Amino acid sequence: MGIGHHHRNSKGIRGIFYLFDFDGTLSPIVKDPDRASFPRTAKKLLRSLAHDKFSKVAVVTGRAYSDIFRRVGFTNIYYAANHGLEIYKGRKKLLIKGARFEKKIGSILKIVKAAVYRIKGVIIQEKGLSLSIHFRMVAKNKRSELIKRVTAATKKPLKKAGLNMHGGKMVLEIRPMALWNKGDASLWLCRKFGKGYLPFYIGDDTTDEDAFKVIKKIGIAARVRYKKGTHASHILKAPLY
Repeated sequence: MGIGHHHRNSKGIRGIFYLFDFDGTLSPIVKDPDRASFPRTAKKLLRSLAHDKFSKVAVVTGRAYSDIFRRVGFTNIYYAANHGLEIYKGRKKLLIKGARFEKKIGSILKIVKAAVYRIKGVIIQEKGLSLSIHFRMVAKNKRSELIKRVTAATKKPLKKAGLNMHGGKMVLEIRPMALWNKGDASLWLCRKFGKGYLPFYIGDDTTDEDAFKVIKKIGIAARVRYKKGTHASHILKAPLY
């Protein structure tokens, strides 16, 4: 099924609720996440769907809300940012989860910086409710050392703070333990704002697996390119940019 093809004739289906991951799905993955673009093809697709009365659109991303809104900028779509911890429609705040963890994230940030300061190429994104340690620009022979250093330095502090560390594509993500993820956020959006709409989630990363698990039970969960063990119900041969 192509993007934009609607099941309007299906019984009880009013349209489709599209939920898109950003990096790797709508935007090429780059070494420096601050340099990520929003290509014309993906922008045109989102604009078209956002103005289609039979569609609802959300961007579900690990990026902070301020970051993703600055890049995408559409005011008539939903944003589930920070792995779903911040949910907005345009500029309107709808839901914030885990605000009490902000100070704890700040404390972990200091520990991470101390653990990796001698390793070149590390990019640390402090996102208020979560923390990302990108190592795509780190020399290949230093990447395992970085992971070991961060893991050893943060293991006890993370447990004490109620935080977890997750792996992604050349990134370590630190966020509140068992609180909220892309799957929880996607399900919340669909139930609250997508009654009668078929959910269609598209993503490419490990963090999207949480969404694949829940969305495939009520709609379509598509992974960009096949990966062994994925929970997605469908596979897209290429990203949308």
